[in-house]
Amino acid sequence: MKKLQVLFFALAAILFIGTAQTATAQKRMPNKRTTTTSPRKKPTTTTQVTINVNFKGELGRYELRGAVKTLKIDQDDVIYFNRDGFMTDKRGKLLANREEDSDDGFACEYTRDSQRRIIKEDMFGYGAFYQFKYNANGLLSEKYYERGSHEIRERYIYNSDGECIKNNRNGVELGNKWKDTITYTILSRDSQGNWTKRKDSEGNVETRVITYY
Repeated sequence: MKKLQVLFFALAAILFIGTAQTATAQKRMPNKRTTTTSPRKKPTTTTQVTINVNFKGELGRYELRGAVKTLKIDQDDVIYFNRDGFMTDKRGKLLANREEDSDDGFACEYTRDSQRRIIKEDMFGYGAFYQFKYNANGLLSEKYYERGSHEIRERYIYNSDGECIKNNRNGVELGNKWKDTITYTILSRDSQGNWTKRKDSEGNVETRVITYY
């Protein structure tokens, strides 16, 4: 399981890099859409939505509610949770502060907050790390990724049900700064109210398989 857990985070990082490169390329392309704005129109302000759901343990990191046992996102490795909502290995053991894989030379070290949630992952052997911040409802409010001169910061906006509807991103790729916004549309939910399929504003579809205790 240690091998799978470390590879999961390594694969996630690789996907992040590809996402950032796509965003950078889009930034360089001219925007063909034009917007007509009335000179009398006042600037709009973002209204803070009240989230009606609180998420326990680390389930809010994935917008999961209920007694979730496992989560599989697309082709990624299965993520396991205990009954308190914290990530474990497949035997149900809470992830150690440091997980190693001698075969691949990877090691992942975890830093936790006062509520035992992982707030930092250092991926040794890959030269990268993640940092996580949570809001008052237990949802992920911000995620930061860095590897060498490459970095990505994502800030999440949720609807009243605790589902991410917008991702404001900015970063640096090969010395070039970029920023963009991704929005999400939920396509399906399961009987527990957790989304199982969604589509983003770039046309990507994400599918999740969730099991429960």
